[in-house]
Amino acid sequence: MQLTSTIVRSAVVVWLLAVLAATAIAHWILPEDPHAALFALGLLCMTYTLAAFALARRIPGPTALMPLAWAAAFGMWMPIAQDYGADQFAPMLANMGAPEALLQQLALATVLLAGGIMTGAMLYLGTASSAVFVHVVVLTALVAGATLSHHETPGTTLAAVIAWHAGVAGSLMRWASHAAWAAKQGLCPACGEDITGVRDRVCPACKAAIVTAMPAKPNTQPAKRAA
Repeated sequence: MQLTSTIVRSAVVVWLLAVLAATAIAHWILPEDPHAALFALGLLCMTYTLAAFALARRIPGPTALMPLAWAAAFGMWMPIAQDYGADQFAPMLANMGAPEALLQQLALATVLLAGGIMTGAMLYLGTASSAVFVHVVVLTALVAGATLSHHETPGTTLAAVIAWHAGVAGSLMRWASHAAWAAKQGLCPACGEDITGVRDRVCPACKAAIVTAMPAKPNTQPAKRAA
């Protein structure tokens, strides 16, 4: 019980630090240097994802590395995606009859939504949690919708950045806390089946991938007395 409480407290601290860091970046860096802010936000996402993996005792491997690399490279692929959206999506939307005044916003919203789906997919690789994937996609859809507002202001952008990172970090910390508790109990984090001693990293009941460290099979033999 004490270990679980420690993990929950650590998860809350990481979440609070993530929200404060996102607020600072969006308030001070984003208005002055958007490209630097994108790099900083990507590194922030990588940091709290790595913290979630550590709390959950995520097993190292390609599926753990890929979401970390994807988040860290946010400042590189997002500007490219934005330029592509302006060059390709805006004319396409114009041909479809979209209002000219909303072309740039619609193109940006499309890029954000596509990026959110990819980010959710990458985090699903790292967590095997459909809840994390859904949370990321829904949060991104809300942010993308906010870009279509005719009254978008710096305050709207600030709120969108904070809300996205607060939601994603919160989802990851919830997953990490639950995964750590399930591992301590020897249970599958997806369905609650006893997975103590399972070797193939797949739950025998729900067939979900087990990406965190599993408890070893307990020793049921009586201890030998010292000679």
